[in-house]
Amino acid sequence: MSITIRELAQQLGVSHSVVSSVLNGKNYCGVSERRRQEILIKAKEMNCQPHAPARALKNGRSDVVGICMPASSLTAYSALLLSQQKMLMEQGYLSLFSFWQVPEISPEIFRQELQNAFKTVFSHQAAGIIAWYYDDCLKRENIPTVLFGCSHEGFDSVAPDFVGQSRLAVDHLAGLGHRRLAYIGFKGVQENMTRLAIRDRGLPADDSCICADKNLDAFQFAGEMLPRLLALPEPPTGIICHNREFALGVIIEAGILGLRIPESLSLVSMGMNNRNSDRPYPAVTSAGTNGGDSIGLTVKRLIERIRQPALPAQSFLIAPELIDRGSCAPPPKRK
Repeated sequence: MSITIRELAQQLGVSHSVVSSVLNGKNYCGVSERRRQEILIKAKEMNCQPHAPARALKNGRSDVVGICMPASSLTAYSALLLSQQKMLMEQGYLSLFSFWQVPEISPEIFRQELQNAFKTVFSHQAAGIIAWYYDDCLKRENIPTVLFGCSHEGFDSVAPDFVGQSRLAVDHLAGLGHRRLAYIGFKGVQENMTRLAIRDRGLPADDSCICADKNLDAFQFAGEMLPRLLALPEPPTGIICHNREFALGVIIEAGILGLRIPESLSLVSMGMNNRNSDRPYPAVTSAGTNGGDSIGLTVKRLIERIRQPALPAQSFLIAPELIDRGSCAPPPKRK
Protein backbone atom coordinates (compact mmCIF):
# COMPACT_ATOMS: atom_id res chain seq x y z
CA MET A 1 0.00 0.00 0.00
CA SER A 2 1.28 3.49 -0.83
CA ILE A 3 0.32 6.98 0.27
CA THR A 4 0.61 10.42 -1.27
CA ILE A 5 3.12 13.11 -0.33
CA ARG A 6 0.30 15.14 1.23
CA GLU A 7 -0.78 12.22 3.41
CA LEU A 8 2.80 11.58 4.50
CA ALA A 9 3.25 15.26 5.35
CA GLN A 10 0.15 15.16 7.56
CA GLN A 11 1.42 12.08 9.40
CA LEU A 12 4.81 13.67 10.05
CA GLY A 13 3.44 17.10 10.92
CA VAL A 14 5.38 18.97 8.25
CA SER A 15 4.34 20.85 5.16
CA HIS A 16 3.68 19.25 1.80
CA SER A 17 6.46 21.35 0.23
CA VAL A 18 9.05 20.09 2.75
CA VAL A 19 8.28 16.42 2.00
CA SER A 20 8.26 17.12 -1.73
CA SER A 21 11.65 18.87 -1.52
CA VAL A 22 13.18 16.00 0.46
CA LEU A 23 11.89 13.29 -1.88
CA ASN A 24 13.03 15.23 -4.94
CA GLY A 25 16.56 15.47 -3.56
CA LYS A 26 16.77 19.24 -3.18
CA ASN A 27 19.78 20.45 -1.20
CA TYR A 28 17.84 22.94 0.90
CA CYS A 29 14.61 21.52 2.34
CA GLY A 30 14.04 23.79 5.32
CA VAL A 31 14.61 21.00 7.87
CA SER A 32 17.57 19.49 9.70
CA GLU A 33 19.52 16.54 8.34
CA ARG A 34 18.07 14.33 11.06
CA ARG A 35 14.52 15.34 10.14
CA ARG A 36 15.29 14.82 6.45
CA GLN A 37 16.44 11.26 7.16
CA GLU A 38 13.27 10.61 9.18
CA ILE A 39 11.17 11.72 6.20
CA LEU A 40 13.12 9.50 3.80
CA ILE A 41 12.82 6.45 6.07
CA LYS A 42 9.09 6.97 6.60
CA ALA A 43 8.53 7.55 2.87
CA LYS A 44 10.27 4.27 2.08
CA GLU A 45 8.22 2.42 4.70
CA MET A 46 4.97 3.82 3.30
CA ASN A 47 6.02 3.52 -0.37
CA CYS A 48 5.61 7.24 -0.91
CA GLN A 49 7.28 8.70 -4.01
CA PRO A 50 6.99 11.95 -5.99
CA HIS A 51 4.13 11.89 -8.47
CA ALA A 52 5.91 11.43 -11.80
CA PRO A 53 3.31 13.03 -14.13
CA ALA A 54 3.04 16.13 -11.94
CA ARG A 55 6.80 16.44 -11.74
CA ALA A 56 7.03 16.05 -15.50
CA LEU A 57 4.62 18.94 -16.06
CA LYS A 58 6.68 21.11 -13.74
CA ASN A 59 10.11 20.24 -15.11
CA GLY A 60 9.21 19.75 -18.77
CA ARG A 61 10.32 16.11 -18.61
CA SER A 62 9.97 13.11 -16.34
CA ASP A 63 12.48 10.83 -14.69
CA VAL A 64 11.09 7.97 -16.75
CA VAL A 65 13.05 5.99 -19.34
CA GLY A 66 10.90 4.12 -21.81
CA ILE A 67 11.98 0.64 -22.92
CA CYS A 68 10.14 -0.29 -26.12
CA MET A 69 10.69 -3.93 -27.06
CA PRO A 70 9.02 -7.11 -28.33
CA ALA A 71 7.33 -9.30 -25.74
CA SER A 72 9.20 -12.55 -25.13
CA SER A 73 8.63 -15.71 -23.10
CA LEU A 74 12.38 -16.28 -22.71
CA THR A 75 13.45 -16.31 -19.06
CA ALA A 76 16.87 -14.98 -20.15
CA TYR A 77 15.25 -11.66 -21.00
CA SER A 78 13.72 -11.37 -17.52
CA ALA A 79 17.16 -11.25 -15.91
CA LEU A 80 18.37 -8.71 -18.46
CA LEU A 81 15.38 -6.43 -17.93
CA LEU A 82 15.75 -6.59 -14.17
CA SER A 83 19.41 -5.66 -14.55
CA GLN A 84 18.49 -2.80 -16.87
CA GLN A 85 15.86 -1.55 -14.45
CA LYS A 86 18.37 -1.62 -11.58
CA MET A 87 21.00 0.29 -13.59
CA LEU A 88 18.50 3.00 -14.51
CA MET A 89 17.24 3.23 -10.93
CA GLU A 90 20.80 3.78 -9.71
CA GLN A 91 20.94 6.76 -12.07
CA GLY A 92 17.65 8.12 -10.69
CA TYR A 93 15.33 6.92 -13.47
CA LEU A 94 12.20 4.81 -13.42
CA SER A 95 11.69 2.21 -16.17
CA LEU A 96 8.52 2.18 -18.25
CA PHE A 97 8.28 -1.03 -20.29
CA SER A 98 6.12 -0.93 -23.39
CA PHE A 99 5.79 -4.07 -25.53
CA TRP A 100 4.54 -5.21 -28.91
CA GLN A 101 3.41 -8.69 -29.83
CA VAL A 102 5.69 -11.48 -31.07
CA PRO A 103 5.24 -13.25 -33.41
CA GLU A 104 3.76 -10.67 -35.75
CA ILE A 105 0.19 -11.46 -36.79
CA SER A 106 0.33 -9.17 -39.81
CA PRO A 107 2.38 -6.16 -40.95
CA GLU A 108 -0.60 -3.90 -40.25
CA ILE A 109 -1.13 -5.14 -36.69
CA PHE A 110 2.61 -5.07 -36.03
CA ARG A 111 2.79 -1.47 -37.19
CA GLN A 112 -0.14 -0.50 -34.97
CA GLU A 113 1.30 -2.26 -31.92
CA LEU A 114 4.68 -0.67 -32.53
CA GLN A 115 3.19 2.82 -32.69
CA ASN A 116 1.09 2.18 -29.59
CA ALA A 117 4.20 1.08 -27.68
CA PHE A 118 6.04 4.29 -28.59
CA LYS A 119 2.98 6.48 -27.94
CA THR A 120 2.75 5.11 -24.40
CA VAL A 121 6.31 6.24 -23.72
CA PHE A 122 5.81 9.61 -25.42
CA SER A 123 2.69 10.30 -23.31
CA HIS A 124 4.77 10.02 -20.14
CA GLN A 125 7.22 12.67 -21.37
CA ALA A 126 10.08 10.21 -21.12
CA ALA A 127 13.54 11.61 -20.49
CA GLY A 128 14.99 8.95 -22.80
CA ILE A 129 14.15 5.81 -24.72
CA ILE A 130 15.78 2.42 -25.27
CA ALA A 131 14.20 1.05 -28.44
CA TRP A 132 14.58 -2.48 -29.80
CA TYR A 133 13.24 -1.33 -33.18
CA TYR A 134 13.53 1.87 -35.18
CA ASP A 135 10.51 3.87 -36.24
CA ASP A 136 10.37 7.34 -37.81
CA CYS A 137 8.32 8.59 -34.88
CA LEU A 138 11.54 8.55 -32.83
CA LYS A 139 13.01 11.18 -35.12
CA ARG A 140 9.89 13.34 -34.93
CA GLU A 141 9.70 13.29 -31.12
CA ASN A 142 13.41 14.13 -30.73
CA ILE A 143 13.77 12.35 -27.37
CA PRO A 144 17.24 11.03 -26.42
CA THR A 145 17.22 7.48 -27.77
CA VAL A 146 19.55 4.50 -27.97
CA LEU A 147 18.66 1.67 -30.33
CA PHE A 148 19.29 -1.82 -28.97
CA GLY A 149 19.99 -4.70 -31.35
CA CYS A 150 19.45 -2.56 -34.45
CA SER A 151 20.85 0.62 -35.96
CA HIS A 152 19.75 3.69 -37.89
CA GLU A 153 21.58 6.72 -39.20
CA GLY A 154 21.67 9.59 -36.72
CA PHE A 155 20.96 7.42 -33.66
CA ASP A 156 23.16 5.84 -31.02
CA SER A 157 23.00 2.07 -31.22
CA VAL A 158 24.27 -0.99 -29.37
CA ALA A 159 24.08 -4.16 -31.45
CA PRO A 160 25.62 -7.62 -31.52
CA ASP A 161 28.22 -8.55 -34.12
CA PHE A 162 25.98 -10.76 -36.26
CA VAL A 163 28.86 -11.70 -38.55
CA GLY A 164 31.02 -12.68 -35.59
CA GLN A 165 28.25 -14.73 -33.96
CA SER A 166 27.64 -16.76 -37.11
CA ARG A 167 31.33 -17.39 -37.73
CA LEU A 168 31.88 -18.43 -34.12
CA ALA A 169 29.01 -20.94 -34.26
CA VAL A 170 30.04 -22.39 -37.62
CA ASP A 171 33.72 -22.58 -36.71
CA HIS A 172 32.92 -24.41 -33.47
CA LEU A 173 30.86 -27.10 -35.20
CA ALA A 174 33.22 -27.41 -38.15
CA GLY A 175 36.14 -27.76 -35.74
CA LEU A 176 34.42 -30.79 -34.22
CA GLY A 177 34.20 -32.38 -37.65
CA HIS A 178 30.67 -31.46 -38.75
CA ARG A 179 30.32 -31.07 -42.50
CA ARG A 180 26.57 -30.73 -42.85
CA LEU A 181 25.09 -27.78 -40.94
CA ALA A 182 21.61 -26.29 -40.76
CA TYR A 183 20.14 -22.97 -39.61
CA ILE A 184 16.77 -22.53 -37.91
CA GLY A 185 15.57 -19.02 -37.15
CA PHE A 186 14.19 -15.73 -38.32
CA LYS A 187 14.71 -14.60 -41.88
CA GLY A 188 17.05 -11.65 -42.23
CA VAL A 189 20.53 -10.53 -41.23
CA GLN A 190 21.45 -13.48 -38.99
CA GLU A 191 20.19 -15.98 -41.56
CA ASN A 192 22.29 -14.40 -44.32
CA MET A 193 25.39 -14.16 -42.12
CA THR A 194 25.10 -17.81 -41.10
CA ARG A 195 24.68 -18.95 -44.69
CA LEU A 196 27.76 -16.93 -45.67
CA ALA A 197 29.81 -18.30 -42.75
CA ILE A 198 28.97 -21.88 -43.76
CA ARG A 199 30.01 -21.22 -47.35
CA ASP A 200 33.22 -19.51 -46.28
CA ARG A 201 34.11 -22.72 -44.47
CA GLY A 202 33.75 -24.60 -47.75
CA LEU A 203 30.61 -26.39 -46.56
CA PRO A 204 27.29 -26.72 -48.43
CA ALA A 205 24.69 -24.09 -47.55
CA ASP A 206 21.82 -25.02 -49.86
CA ASP A 207 18.26 -23.88 -49.16
CA SER A 208 17.18 -27.29 -47.86
CA CYS A 209 19.25 -26.73 -44.70
CA ILE A 210 18.29 -23.09 -44.18
CA CYS A 211 14.95 -22.94 -42.35
CA ALA A 212 13.94 -19.30 -41.96
CA ASP A 213 10.79 -17.21 -41.95
CA LYS A 214 9.61 -13.86 -40.62
CA ASN A 215 6.27 -14.09 -38.86
CA LEU A 216 6.53 -17.21 -36.74
CA ASP A 217 6.45 -18.76 -33.31
CA ALA A 218 10.09 -19.69 -32.70
CA PHE A 219 9.43 -22.70 -30.48
CA GLN A 220 6.78 -24.19 -32.78
CA PHE A 221 8.73 -23.45 -35.96
CA ALA A 222 11.85 -25.20 -34.69
CA GLY A 223 9.82 -28.26 -33.73
CA GLU A 224 8.30 -28.41 -37.21
CA MET A 225 11.57 -27.92 -39.05
CA LEU A 226 13.67 -30.56 -37.28
CA PRO A 227 11.84 -33.63 -38.74
CA ARG A 228 12.11 -32.10 -42.23
CA LEU A 229 15.84 -31.60 -41.83
CA LEU A 230 16.37 -35.12 -40.55
CA ALA A 231 14.40 -36.52 -43.49
CA LEU A 232 16.85 -35.07 -46.03
CA PRO A 233 18.97 -37.56 -48.03
CA GLU A 234 22.00 -36.12 -46.22
CA PRO A 235 20.66 -34.73 -42.92
CA PRO A 236 22.62 -32.17 -40.90
CA THR A 237 24.60 -33.30 -37.87
CA GLY A 238 24.89 -29.80 -36.42
CA ILE A 239 22.17 -27.16 -36.08
CA ILE A 240 22.63 -23.44 -35.47
CA CYS A 241 19.63 -21.66 -33.95
CA HIS A 242 18.85 -17.96 -34.12
CA ASN A 243 18.32 -17.85 -30.35
CA ARG A 244 17.59 -20.01 -27.30
CA GLU A 245 13.86 -20.15 -27.99
CA PHE A 246 14.48 -21.91 -31.31
CA ALA A 247 17.02 -24.15 -29.57
CA LEU A 248 14.43 -25.17 -26.98
CA GLY A 249 12.05 -26.16 -29.79
CA VAL A 250 14.79 -28.34 -31.31
CA ILE A 251 15.58 -29.97 -27.95
CA ILE A 252 11.94 -30.86 -27.24
CA GLU A 253 11.34 -32.25 -30.73
CA ALA A 254 14.61 -34.22 -30.64
CA GLY A 255 13.44 -35.85 -27.42
CA ILE A 256 10.13 -36.80 -29.02
CA LEU A 257 12.02 -38.36 -31.92
CA GLY A 258 14.24 -40.32 -29.54
CA LEU A 259 17.39 -38.37 -30.32
CA ARG A 260 20.01 -37.39 -27.74
CA ILE A 261 21.93 -34.12 -27.74
CA PRO A 262 24.86 -34.05 -28.38
CA GLU A 263 25.29 -37.78 -29.12
CA SER A 264 22.82 -37.77 -32.03
CA LEU A 265 22.76 -34.08 -32.91
CA SER A 266 24.90 -31.05 -31.99
CA LEU A 267 23.26 -27.73 -31.23
CA VAL A 268 24.47 -24.12 -30.97
CA SER A 269 22.30 -21.08 -30.22
CA MET A 270 23.13 -17.47 -31.03
CA GLY A 271 21.84 -14.22 -29.59
CA MET A 272 22.34 -12.95 -26.05
CA ASN A 273 23.88 -15.18 -23.44
CA ASN A 274 24.77 -14.94 -19.77
CA ARG A 275 28.25 -16.08 -18.81
CA ASN A 276 27.34 -15.81 -15.11
CA SER A 277 24.50 -18.32 -15.30
CA ASP A 278 25.56 -21.71 -13.94
CA ARG A 279 22.39 -23.56 -14.85
CA PRO A 280 20.72 -21.93 -17.85
CA TYR A 281 17.73 -23.61 -19.44
CA PRO A 282 18.07 -24.95 -22.00
CA ALA A 283 21.74 -25.83 -21.47
CA VAL A 284 22.90 -25.03 -25.00
CA THR A 285 26.34 -24.06 -26.21
CA SER A 286 26.02 -20.42 -27.23
CA ALA A 287 27.81 -18.15 -29.65
CA GLY A 288 26.56 -14.72 -28.75
CA THR A 289 27.03 -11.45 -26.96
CA ASN A 290 26.86 -11.15 -23.19
CA GLY A 291 23.50 -9.65 -22.32
CA GLY A 292 24.74 -7.88 -19.21
CA ASP A 293 27.53 -6.13 -21.11
CA SER A 294 25.12 -5.06 -23.85
CA ILE A 295 22.51 -3.71 -21.45
CA GLY A 296 25.16 -1.94 -19.37
CA LEU A 297 26.59 -0.16 -22.40
CA THR A 298 23.09 0.78 -23.61
CA VAL A 299 22.15 2.37 -20.29
CA LYS A 300 25.50 4.15 -20.02
CA ARG A 301 25.15 5.65 -23.49
CA LEU A 302 21.55 6.75 -22.89
CA ILE A 303 22.51 8.59 -19.71
CA GLU A 304 25.30 10.32 -21.64
CA ARG A 305 22.83 11.23 -24.39
CA ILE A 306 20.31 12.65 -21.91
CA ARG A 307 22.97 14.78 -20.23
CA GLN A 308 24.65 15.85 -23.46
CA PRO A 309 22.04 15.92 -26.25
CA ALA A 310 24.51 17.39 -28.76
CA LEU A 311 26.85 14.38 -28.67
CA PRO A 312 27.50 12.91 -32.13
CA ALA A 313 25.69 9.61 -32.72
CA GLN A 314 27.81 6.54 -32.15
CA SER A 315 27.32 2.84 -32.94
CA PHE A 316 28.74 0.14 -30.67
CA LEU A 317 29.29 -3.40 -31.97
CA ILE A 318 29.40 -6.03 -29.22
CA ALA A 319 31.89 -8.85 -29.84
CA PRO A 320 30.53 -12.39 -29.34
CA GLU A 321 31.95 -15.15 -27.18
CA LEU A 322 31.48 -18.92 -27.17
CA ILE A 323 30.18 -20.58 -24.00
CA ASP A 324 30.41 -24.36 -24.18
CA ARG A 325 27.53 -25.94 -22.26
CA GLY A 326 27.91 -29.45 -23.59
CA SER A 327 25.40 -29.50 -26.46
CA CYS A 328 28.05 -30.15 -29.13
CA ALA A 329 30.16 -33.22 -29.89
CA PRO A 330 31.85 -34.74 -32.94
CA PRO A 331 29.28 -36.01 -35.48
CA PRO A 332 28.06 -39.57 -34.98
CA LYS A 333 29.75 -42.16 -37.17
CA ARG A 334 27.68 -43.28 -40.12
CA LYS A 335 26.66 -46.92 -40.12
